[in-house]
Amino acid sequence: MKLNDLRRLTVREHIRVRFRTTGGLECVINEHGIGKTPELKGPPDFNLEDEFGKASDFVMERAKTPPRAISRAELEALASSGVAAATESDHED
Repeated sequence: MKLNDLRRLTVREHIRVRFRTTGGLECVINEHGIGKTPELKGPPDFNLEDEFGKASDFVMERAKTPPRAISRAELEALASSGVAAATESDHED
C-alpha cells in the first residue's frame, strides 16, 4: 500500500488516519487526502512516503464515532475492498 492509496481511501470513506513517524511525530491524512504533521515547525527531514511505509499502527477516525486503532493489514484490506468496488462501478455501461 502506498501513501496515495491511503489518500484515496480517506477521501472515499470520509475518514482521518493518524500514524507516528520513526522520529515520534504524528502525521494525519485528513478526509481531503492531505497529509499534515501538526508538530512540525519547519521543513521535514524525512520523506512521508517512506515514513508511511515503516508505520504499522494507525488510528482511524470517522465523524461521530470514537477513534479506532487499526493495523496495516486491516487498513490494506479496507483500501483494497474499496478499490474493487470502485473498479466494478466504473465499468458499468
